Amino acid sequence: MRVPKMEPIKARIHREVVGKVKSITLEADAAGDYYAAVLWEDGLAEKEPLKEIYEDQVIGIDVGIKDLLTESNGRKEPNPRHLKHARKVLRRRCRQFSRTQKGSRRREKARRRLARAHKRVANARTD
Repeated sequence: MRVPKMEPIKARIHREVVGKVKSITLEADAAGDYYAAVLWEDGLAEKEPLKEIYEDQVIGIDVGIKDLLTESNGRKEPNPRHLKHARKVLRRRCRQFSRTQKGSRRREKARRRLARAHKRVANARTD
């Protein structure tokens, strides 16, 4: 992907753009990765919402802290505790970062490694 006043960015295009591109929004995160959100007009009509709701297939879900979710039929899903599992890696990366000299290239590298570790935890939570 080519952007004015920047070097070319490698892009992983997972969906073909069909129609006219309206806008592209670029975003960079702390780990140094770039993301592009493409808005396009495809010319297709909007989908209509479902007309029928089947009462026997509806359940209620409660989101909590101790249990990630509890369904109205009694089933509970435990909280996966992503931060607790990644604590060892985060500690090591934080320690490596704090030992570097301010303004050095190695500090920037350590900062990106720490940001990537935090990003892994955040991504695991959203999955």
